[in-house]
Amino acid sequence: MIFEHAQARSPQPSDHAVAPHRALFRLVIAVGLLQPILLGTVGLAQNTPSIDTLLASSYAEHHLEPAPLCDDNTFIRRVTLDLIGRIPTHKEWLAFRREGDRAALVERLLASPEFPRFWSHLWTTAAVGYGNAYGIDRELLRRWFERQIAREVPYDEIVRELLTAEGASGVHGPVNFLVRYPEEPATKVCRLFLGVRLECARCHDHPFDRWTRADFDAMNRFFAGLRIEELGEGNLMVRDGRPEAEESDLPRFLTGARPRTHRWREELAYYLTHCKPFARAYVNRLWYHFFGRGIVEPVDDFSSQNPPSVPLLLEFLRQQAVEQQFQLKPMIRLLVLSEAYQRSSVLNDARDVHHRLFAVHTVKPLTAEQYFESVRTALGQPENETLRRAFLGSMADRNLDDDFIATWEYRETIQDLLHKMAASIDVPKRPPEQWFEILLSREPTPEEGARCRGHTSAEVFFALVMGSEFAFNH
Repeated sequence: MIFEHAQARSPQPSDHAVAPHRALFRLVIAVGLLQPILLGTVGLAQNTPSIDTLLASSYAEHHLEPAPLCDDNTFIRRVTLDLIGRIPTHKEWLAFRREGDRAALVERLLASPEFPRFWSHLWTTAAVGYGNAYGIDRELLRRWFERQIAREVPYDEIVRELLTAEGASGVHGPVNFLVRYPEEPATKVCRLFLGVRLECARCHDHPFDRWTRADFDAMNRFFAGLRIEELGEGNLMVRDGRPEAEESDLPRFLTGARPRTHRWREELAYYLTHCKPFARAYVNRLWYHFFGRGIVEPVDDFSSQNPPSVPLLLEFLRQQAVEQQFQLKPMIRLLVLSEAYQRSSVLNDARDVHHRLFAVHTVKPLTAEQYFESVRTALGQPENETLRRAFLGSMADRNLDDDFIATWEYRETIQDLLHKMAASIDVPKRPPEQWFEILLSREPTPEEGARCRGHTSAEVFFALVMGSEFAFNH
């Protein structure tokens, strides 16, 4: 079955169960640790599943030669953009050139206050878009996300709070998620947290999957008791009434489970965060962010007609998510320190199958946020949230309240973005060749150095910023 329930927490032995047999317990552990050496099976651990061993099997099955690992310049730029949303500073680049420790770099980025801030922007955009539709307080929701990520609150707890929150939208950040979707909230909930396009069954049974119109209606019924009342301008009260229904009209989760109390949203949150598709959708979204495409692609289309490109990999990551108790940082470490993430994006004769099986790294365009923050970092300008919001809000040719399920699907042209920033850009004077190190995290080639001669620092800066190498994460 596609929808099965699973424990979201790995059971732990209680202290009192171990204490009476502590000496015997230690002996068993010691023998267990020595057994591979005594039996000559030290290499057995090499057969333990991992991202890279599972992908290696897929490469062999399809007779693929994967791309080599990327160089240090590419890695620091790639992982810095992916973890904190900007290019590395010149000082950070120089330090990494001396050290070359990729694992230590990842730890520094995860420990940076820029990490929860960047990821709060990602999650807020995925949840409600860029605008303030239906009177939501988007920034309040974003700050709430940032606090949860900084406190390392598990992902499943964050989602439960989003689904069950009550209070004033101008005071309590997470209530703004459901305020944004006053009609048919189950549609967004299923797409975002389960990767299921339930809206295709809104008017008729899903043409390509198992979901029926009855499933659609039954899922939305979990929110039948939701009450949203206006308190004043820019402030809405979200609370639960006491929903009543006959047995046949009770809400029904996609697994078939029905609520046993009147607290329907709380029971929905429990069912959702304890089913296997929740963990699969979670790891698939993280994979998509770091690899440029999901194991299931698109990320919100888990269905019998759209199987994962590497099924065993998806299941391995799901199991890891449960064992890690949905902690974000351990999963990120697992992904970005894999050889798969560190592969080069350059491979001669790469075909679509190389990208589907992650044998070569997919090049991703910078998001508007990454572009803004990277230019600011290169120029050494201080953070300016007002300018940042104005820049994002000036994107007139996109609907700010659209459903931003996929981060990389649409981006403005670099020329349009730069035009919006140019008025506030004051390029500092530097040796023109140094802009290659600052903007691209690499030294110029001899040919590029020769072309810089006779050009001002500002001319080289704008030439590089408007080029495709800067505009993409390779």
